Amino acid sequence: ERERERNTERERETLEKRRIARDSLGGETHHTNPSSTLLCNMLSERNLLLVYLNMSVYAFGFWLCRPVLPYLSKQLGADAATFGFLRTTFNFVQLVGGPLMGRLVDLRGARFALVVAQMGGVCNYLLLFLSTSVPLLFLSQLPTLVQHCFQAAQACISLMTHPDERPKKLGRLSLFYGIGFVAGPFVGGQLSSIFGYHGVALTAACITLCVVPVTYFSLPPLKAPPTSTKQSEEQEKQQQQQEQPQQQQQ
Repeated sequence: ERERERNTERERETLEKRRIARDSLGGETHHTNPSSTLLCNMLSERNLLLVYLNMSVYAFGFWLCRPVLPYLSKQLGADAATFGFLRTTFNFVQLVGGPLMGRLVDLRGARFALVVAQMGGVCNYLLLFLSTSVPLLFLSQLPTLVQHCFQAAQACISLMTHPDERPKKLGRLSLFYGIGFVAGPFVGGQLSSIFGYHGVALTAACITLCVVPVTYFSLPPLKAPPTSTKQSEEQEKQQQQQEQPQQQQQ
């Protein structure tokens, strides 16, 4: 009986790995020979690296602009109280956008949500670049409603990895975020002395925009299987487990 349980567990893990590999390749499977399996694993790792690249680019662009934002606000005539209200506006918009991004992942897939999050950053940085007054500064915070790249990247990793490997893969997201977090403020300070505060925002927009088409055309849709499909698969497995002892008794 224990041997049957171990075999059943192995079959479940094999099916789960095949499903993840299929989703990572956009619904195509290649399991006919070892070379095809190796190719499948290489493409899956490439997709993971692309998600990590998105995380670094997102953090780099975000922290490229954040340190110079107080100086840009002061240059446009905003006082300390106005800047505090500007930060509150950003936090409120982000708070409202979090559940909306989760719903977008469910409806359109993790890849689409990741692209939307990056485009939200592009719009934010472009509006910062075009800001010539305090009202335009406040307007530039509205696209951050969908600027939830970390959440979208977590959804991508969860759909592309096996449950046993998922914690390690998700943990690496923080590592790649940290790369952009460290490099962004330093580069932003250097660029502001050369191109000015508006030039920093334009640089962030261009860098973020470069990764959008690569992400859209390289990653599969990464949509979670319907709940009904999961339930039917679990019911079939339970029926098979119940039928096995009956067949052996017969």
